[in-house]
Amino acid sequence: MAITYSDKKISVDELCDVIKRSTLKRQIENKQKIKNMLEHADFLYTAWDENKKIVGYTRGITDYGDVVFIDDLGIDKKYWHKGIGSHLIKMVIEKFGNDIHIVLVASKLARDYYAKLGFIRDERGYVKSPEPLDPTDWTV
Repeated sequence: MAITYSDKKISVDELCDVIKRSTLKRQIENKQKIKNMLEHADFLYTAWDENKKIVGYTRGITDYGDVVFIDDLGIDKKYWHKGIGSHLIKMVIEKFGNDIHIVLVASKLARDYYAKLGFIRDERGYVKSPEPLDPTDWTV
């Protein structure tokens, strides 16, 4: 299985498709929200299979000085445990370096995954969810 990685732009439909296959909870029926997620991300890295199908992605925002926020890391469930997520995270680290904070909120499914990549759980974090919270959106 050959996986290739890219920083090229993707379409709203491509992002919705990989989100659905990743089992992440996002409001994929709200195309404007997905479009904004793509247009306002400071970085987007994607993984593609040999059939040119997107099978993973990570995206986020940064101030380019002190902190990078990884907003999403989603991998097609059929491609879990193949090193794609760790490769995408390494791409973020290569882009921004080791001298910057990298922050994320892990889903319950992946709460122990990030420790394997060198992240440390921090009890100081907080999340304020949107009101009203859409049950199809992610929750902590």
